Amino acid sequence: MARDLERVGVDGILSVTPYYNKPTPEGLYQHFKAIADATPLKMVLYNVPGRTGVNLDVATVVRLSAHPNIVGVKEASANVIQMCDIVASTPEDFMLISGDDPLIVAVMGIGGRGVISVASNVIPASFRQLVDLARARNVAQAEALDRELEPICLLLGIEPNPIPVKAMLAALDLCEDLLRLPLLPLSTPHRAALEQASRLARILEARHVRAPLATVS
Repeated sequence: MARDLERVGVDGILSVTPYYNKPTPEGLYQHFKAIADATPLKMVLYNVPGRTGVNLDVATVVRLSAHPNIVGVKEASANVIQMCDIVASTPEDFMLISGDDPLIVAVMGIGGRGVISVASNVIPASFRQLVDLARARNVAQAEALDRELEPICLLLGIEPNPIPVKAMLAALDLCEDLLRLPLLPLSTPHRAALEQASRLARILEARHVRAPLATVS
């Protein structure tokens, strides 16, 4: 599949830990190494144990960071200690990327480079501003904006992704609220919260789409 993606012209790949079979650390290492050896495309590892049932541990990430085609890891384990250890133990140019929207300020505070985000689909300008503030080490403003965005991030986690984000994108007239089974549209009890979060998203985007981006010092 990586070779097919290379042929159609993608710039890089995000590769998740294999789900269901719960491979050993050595199995994970050999799996990702085989993909990275098969193509010159740059790869970001994706660790999301809540969905796959296996954690990509620090030692395995450190081994994989030595491969020239493996450039970072999207960490969605919510384990900040593990993320600290990754930053401390990998090369300086190896990227730690947050996979959890509510942790972006904390992750960037320990050396993370950014986020691969759910919320940025509905509030892209606001989330860009948040990342720029965190990158510029403007902690007070970043934390204040993070608190403003919190109701949207919480709504987007109220049912399994991508159910809530599809519902909010539809509420913002950006797509249709269509999902494939076994996923179903957002349940009725959560619709009121969706409407409130959608109104907040429109207000925040109207503000930040016009705001100057934070400067990086």
